[in-house]
Amino acid sequence: MTIRSAEGLRGVRSKADDLGRIIDQLRGPVRLVEERIARNSHIDPTMSERKLIESSNLPGNRFDVYERDAPLEIYVDGVGQLLVGPTNSKIALYRVTDVNTEEGEVRESRELIARLTMPSRALGEFCATVLNRLRDNEDALLKGFEDERSKLLAVFKAAKT
Repeated sequence: MTIRSAEGLRGVRSKADDLGRIIDQLRGPVRLVEERIARNSHIDPTMSERKLIESSNLPGNRFDVYERDAPLEIYVDGVGQLLVGPTNSKIALYRVTDVNTEEGEVRESRELIARLTMPSRALGEFCATVLNRLRDNEDALLKGFEDERSKLLAVFKAAKT
């Protein structure tokens, strides 16, 4: 790339500054993930730090699932993107960072905070498991939604008086 003017140089510097700010913003979250990985990456041959949470002995589907003492947990508000490929899929997860009302319309600001990559087969299994758990807990979920609705209506009523 050849820079032919001072304006062109300022443009390059501006882009470099922008890139520097982005890198600085990523350092904190990257450092947290690196620290979490470092804490959880050692191998304990006695498995004393791991707790068995699920096991399957079905033919062709035998596995044990262990939980370490500090699994990575991230709160998200929703899925921003879903890319499904023949072998792997990616799920981009977001968190709502701001809510504005513009011309009577609510507009959320969302920030992608994590991207989960997994085999597409595992994604299908995950989706089936979620749907089954929702179906299994349908009555409790609907009751919980109704309880929250009632509490919210009581707040609105109290605010009017």
